[in-house]
Amino acid sequence: RLREGICNILNISRVGNQYMQAKKPWELVKGTDEDKIKGSTVIGVCVNIAYLLSILVYPYMPNVSITIRKQLNIPLFQVNTEKETYDSDNIKPDIYS
Repeated sequence: RLREGICNILNISRVGNQYMQAKKPWELVKGTDEDKIKGSTVIGVCVNIAYLLSILVYPYMPNVSITIRKQLNIPLFQVNTEKETYDSDNIKPDIYS
């Protein structure tokens, strides 16, 4: 089902690209104050789509994901290798109800 996963990622990318092309934020940011607000909202949505794509593409293409995250100036993925331990004798009932 790897191919299906890649197809879904590409579909999200395609929809994001269509959204940006339709809204034309590069024109909105040059307009009135109201247009600038709309343009900044469009850019924010597009950045969030890029962030989502960086997460989804990581298992398939980790280097591409890292490149996207660097361009967005967001932290790289960190894998926690420490195993959490739980002491079932010291669980307080007021915390875990």
